Amino acid sequence: MIEWLRPTLRRFVDATIVKVVSHINKMVALEDSATQRLLFSEMDEIRARIIAKTPDNPCAHGFKVYAETDEDGIIQDILGRIPNHSRTFVEIGCGCGNENNTHYLALLGYKGYWIDANATNIAIINKALGGLSFDNLLIRHQLVTRENIELIVKDFVKFFGSDSLGLFSLDIDSNDLYVLEEMLKHIKPLVLCVEYKGKFPPPLSMSIRYDPGFQYEYCDYSGATLQAFCDLLVDYILVSCNVSGVNAFFVRRDVANAFTSYPPSELFQPLRARLARLQPGLPPTLKWLRDETARHRNIGSN
Repeated sequence: MIEWLRPTLRRFVDATIVKVVSHINKMVALEDSATQRLLFSEMDEIRARIIAKTPDNPCAHGFKVYAETDEDGIIQDILGRIPNHSRTFVEIGCGCGNENNTHYLALLGYKGYWIDANATNIAIINKALGGLSFDNLLIRHQLVTRENIELIVKDFVKFFGSDSLGLFSLDIDSNDLYVLEEMLKHIKPLVLCVEYKGKFPPPLSMSIRYDPGFQYEYCDYSGATLQAFCDLLVDYILVSCNVSGVNAFFVRRDVANAFTSYPPSELFQPLRARLARLQPGLPPTLKWLRDETARHRNIGSN
């Protein structure tokens, strides 16, 4: 009798487990969906306050495709205001490519250069794209320091065939200010996107002490404050900070006619790390970029 019941009981238990797991998944999805709606609502409210205070702020046009929060839209608006700009970009600290400031530009047809110190990130990109060198995108594995940034500049200038650079994005959670200072001795990009410490508002001007072997310890001691970047970048004007209080955007003064100059204290946004959880649609992949790079002739590895 027991042997006869066993298959029936197994089918009942299996069916019950499937229903329970399915129910849990639905509840998690509903919770995630509710969280996303709250985050997007909060972002819209913050953006409305920013626009009321600084009407010409590119942050008004922010949106997310592959950036962390709303950087894609801000960058597109800024570059769109600069006529005949160089359709090129460099991103130092590109991560694994799924979430950074220039993936979207690559899909828009810009020619780019990615570099990251993490070997795992580079391996992920290599596997996803089927290579690291294409006519439209060159990816390097390198720890960037003040000592080697000149060679890196020469590398991407050679790749672009020009020293005219549209966008330079920097996020290395360490010696950002020092690398940027040295880089500007060799090239002057039209637009700069830099990660600042949103915990510290202007006029606090601070940067970590320079250490080429600096290791990020997931605390507040890394990088530099917004005011420190403003003090350094005398040939640029600050035009925006994104809603999550992570990235600041500077435009070179000689091409900044289309922008309103606001004081750093008015453009500063405090860190809102929760907004980094924004996820419009399904999880990001490198597959669209794979298709884009596949249309270009592979120019070898490394």
